[in-house]
Amino acid sequence: MIGEFCFSKKGGKDLRKLLWLFLVFVPTLSFALQISSLTANPVFLLKGDTVNLSISASPSSMIVKSSLALYDSSANATYVLYNAQISGNNYSWPYYVGDSSNYRAQAIFSTSAGTVYSNTATFTTNIPAASVQSTIVTIPFISNVMSSYSVNVKNIGSQTLYFTTESSPTGLSISPEEGQIFSGESTSISLSFTGFFLPGKNYTLDAILKSNDPRTNMSTYLLGRFLVGPDGLEITPVELSNTKVGVGSDITAYFSILYSDVTVSYVYAIWATPNNTYTFNLPLSGNNFSTNINTTMAGTYTFSKIIVGYTYNGQNLQMVLSPNINVSVYDVPNSMNLTLINGTQKVAAVISSSSTPTLYAFDNSVNTQIPVVKVGQTWTGTYTYANTPGQVTITSSFQGTQTVISKTFSRYMVQGNQNLYFSDGWITIPSSAFPNPALVAFYSENFNPSSYYTGYSTFNQISDSISLVSTITPASSFDYTLYFNTESVNGLLGNVKVYSENNGNWYLSSIIPNVTIQMANFYAKTGTYALGLNTQIEAGQIPSIDSFVAVPAKLIGNGNVQFFLTVDEDCYYQIYIYDLRGRIVGYQKGTALKINNNLVYTLNSAQLSNGLYTAVIGIGNSPNGFSQSKSIPFVVVK
Repeated sequence: MIGEFCFSKKGGKDLRKLLWLFLVFVPTLSFALQISSLTANPVFLLKGDTVNLSISASPSSMIVKSSLALYDSSANATYVLYNAQISGNNYSWPYYVGDSSNYRAQAIFSTSAGTVYSNTATFTTNIPAASVQSTIVTIPFISNVMSSYSVNVKNIGSQTLYFTTESSPTGLSISPEEGQIFSGESTSISLSFTGFFLPGKNYTLDAILKSNDPRTNMSTYLLGRFLVGPDGLEITPVELSNTKVGVGSDITAYFSILYSDVTVSYVYAIWATPNNTYTFNLPLSGNNFSTNINTTMAGTYTFSKIIVGYTYNGQNLQMVLSPNINVSVYDVPNSMNLTLINGTQKVAAVISSSSTPTLYAFDNSVNTQIPVVKVGQTWTGTYTYANTPGQVTITSSFQGTQTVISKTFSRYMVQGNQNLYFSDGWITIPSSAFPNPALVAFYSENFNPSSYYTGYSTFNQISDSISLVSTITPASSFDYTLYFNTESVNGLLGNVKVYSENNGNWYLSSIIPNVTIQMANFYAKTGTYALGLNTQIEAGQIPSIDSFVAVPAKLIGNGNVQFFLTVDEDCYYQIYIYDLRGRIVGYQKGTALKINNNLVYTLNSAQLSNGLYTAVIGIGNSPNGFSQSKSIPFVVVK
């Protein structure tokens, strides 16, 4: 019959069986747990990094429990991670990797219908890994006039790092061109310029390092970028020996002239003084120039212009740079220091003054005028004292002022044991030092807190200075005991050293002091000594930067920007100051102590224009190898 559907009894039974099978099995197939592939991100990483293992699973309502099985091949152990981070159908397990090893991971989901396992994802920390500590990114230079630069590359991975270097385009010499660095070791790569480019155009050269570092986007590094041109002649930023001096001092300006395809015919330097203008014709020899002027009166001295005459393509041209760097010249405060001359009965008085001093010695009621000789702003007079015990007082008065400075030293006739006391210590002379009577002269100069550590000072005094001389060479050493300024030491007792003076210069002595909380004692013969701080830089220590700041961060008008560095270990440092064109406008290197706020550089803004500047500092346990660098911006507004 049309429109009816008929089936036999047997056929109906088969259909009912088919329907029953459909109802039983189809829901299970339609609603089984569906999972994606388990992935590790990143696949290549370093020990101490965190890997994220993630997978999606739906419907999440079926999941009773989720976990991650993680196999560590180095430990030959399997760990199970629970507490997945869940967002909708997405499951992830962040895992901190604590050692260098190869890993396999598998996600496990428990459902009411059974257990579902994911694929196996792999990741590894057993890799080579490069760390390039280059602080110089852009350097302008002209033609083939460029210093060599060094870039430190360290393998911070657990496997040997293989690398090659290249110049893009050609024009840079990079050494070595290839090599290998074992785990934890470093190598220095030297960059220098070999190309020749015409002036008037811009060129960019990149020094590239390629390695077997498998991390994402980490196989190729930029060691340095060098800008050529566009000028055929460039005058580097000017540096002055000082921007604040006393009358009688010399001021020296330094600068370099870099050029290509030009012939330099003359270089003039112009100084403006409080009462006149002076032009100096500088000798043409090499690329480095200097000019100096002696200050004869107080006021402002200005290094105002550099004029360079040159020939290019048959044309006689001239370049004028106006640094306009001001130097403040002040009347020198009157001061006097005494130096006892060992092996003699002489004392030298060194006087700093803008006016003529009159010098006298009062020796056992005898008053003697001492003739003085002037060199620059310094006057020197020498007096031969009598061979008798007692005190000698040297006084200086100054023409046109009522100032009088007096310094006193003592003489002793010593035979046998004797103690000599001063304000912050004492000296014990043993009886074995002078079997026969000897005349000993003793002088102590109080510690001046202004000599606190400044980061690039070679002598960081923390105690009084003491001078002990005799007419007879002692047969044995004396026991010196000096108190020191505990605030300036800041707990760094191991950095307290003995310094000795010779011909007006201080040197680190080989004498090893016995240092306690507030004083140190040491054994030495006659001489001039003081306690000072000295860095203790150990090759195995890797220093790190706690803070690096510029004060002020925004300078309005002319003045100084000071840069302070705090580190966790004594270290070497280099600091570069860049303008927006990538030019180096300031540079300093030295050592820093494990104390707060080492003053590592003072930049005078007189030669800077308005704009944003960047200070980059690198530190390390060797003078030219740096383990960390940091950059900070600062602004000059005029």
